Amino acid sequence: MSVSVLRALPVIVFETLLLCPSETLKRPAPLRALASKIFLKNESNVMANSEFLVIKRGYDFSKWLLQHTGKFPKSYRFSIASKLENNILDFIELTTVANMRKDKIPLLNQADEKLARLRLLFRLSYEMRLVNLKSYEHGSKQINELGRLLGGWIKKPSAIPAR
Repeated sequence: MSVSVLRALPVIVFETLLLCPSETLKRPAPLRALASKIFLKNESNVMANSEFLVIKRGYDFSKWLLQHTGKFPKSYRFSIASKLENNILDFIELTTVANMRKDKIPLLNQADEKLARLRLLFRLSYEMRLVNLKSYEHGSKQINELGRLLGGWIKKPSAIPAR
């Protein structure tokens, strides 16, 4: 495909190429690289991409976390596990709704609070040996990345247009 053909495609196709898991595309590397060159040309699209990235990474982390909390012992499944699950689901919900609002700051601040609670509960689950070291390292990296992405969104909420 040439660049001129890709420029004619709607923006949704580019967003799909950038955000969908690589295993769902037949030829992910060349298409994704070409789409990112075109779609990420100006700064507003970069901000829009990072906004979608917060939601996508939160969604991916929630799938991972829900699989792990299902393995918690029954005595902790209805206390720590349910709070972990509720916090990550609330985080995704708040960021998704904030994406649609003009006044994003209150919802983004609530999402930040949910992330802080999630961080604390995840550390507690590790210290109680409900999560092994490898899973704790992976989960902590994901939570820190969500915090960085959310922090960037909080600093520049007006750069991202409401949809």
